[in-house]
Amino acid sequence: MRTVKRFCALLLALMLICATVLTAAADDTTITLYGFSFTIRQGKATIYGYDSRSDTVVIPNKLLGADVVEIADYAFYGLDTITSLSFEDAASLTGIGTSAFSGCSGVTSLTLPATVTELGFGAFQNCTGLQTLVIGEGITALPTQCFNGCTALTDVTLPDTVTTIGERAFAGCASLTRVTVPAAVQQISDTAFSGSEKVVICAVENSEAIGFADDNAIPYMLIDAEPITYFRGDADGDETVTILDATKIQRVLADLTDDFDGTIALRGCVTDDEGHELSILDATAIQRYLADFTDSHRIGESETGIPIIRKKTNA
Repeated sequence: MRTVKRFCALLLALMLICATVLTAAADDTTITLYGFSFTIRQGKATIYGYDSRSDTVVIPNKLLGADVVEIADYAFYGLDTITSLSFEDAASLTGIGTSAFSGCSGVTSLTLPATVTELGFGAFQNCTGLQTLVIGEGITALPTQCFNGCTALTDVTLPDTVTTIGERAFAGCASLTRVTVPAAVQQISDTAFSGSEKVVICAVENSEAIGFADDNAIPYMLIDAEPITYFRGDADGDETVTILDATKIQRVLADLTDDFDGTIALRGCVTDDEGHELSILDATAIQRYLADFTDSHRIGESETGIPIIRKKTNA
């Protein structure tokens, strides 16, 4: 008899707890569960905050049975203790608010789900540890400062759905060397890449992105360009490596020879595996190679690649 009474009391307590939670959800009251602070309205949940209990954060698809559809403004703002951020089969998440993850400097990799269609102002601004970024195919516009100050970001490929790149979207990304821009992009702010001095625009010929790069003196590479085959170190393109190749590099560095089509840099850059940034070290390496020193940097080997077209600066 006592066991039955205890069971009934426990069942009643659980019912009261569930009723309290459901009432709170129905009243749009903030609930905290698994470290997330959220509200539920009409069966849809919005996350408003996180208590930093773990450095690994997985945004859930559901909370208390409600679809997670939005991450509110400033929800994870400044949580620099988070080192891993991912999304759990986010079939319902559509919006990430203003500065929602701004200052999450410990996050190194990010993949936005395809269901997300809207990013807020500065959504991932100053995520200084972010190195790898995959933007989901639901995004059509990159808003103002969305990835501003992501200083560790190196290479970004925008999905074919993107049509607009907003003000300072990738500004101050000091390590950003390559952004692949689809032909669908029709509008790029003049400040989209301000302060990202190493960036190269990769796009198809006659696209808006190539016109933007040309107008703003940003180096660009044609995605559909034909690759060329060359000997590594043959800066002048005569199919042999001689002292003239070292001289050619020195003349480019001294602005005595132009390299607008990028072929000198591609052929003559032997100390950088990317093959695009000439330096005096390249000329020195060729000289050492000709003098039979051992650090040849694979000089003389056959290579195939696509040159980066470089335009004279507006200065």
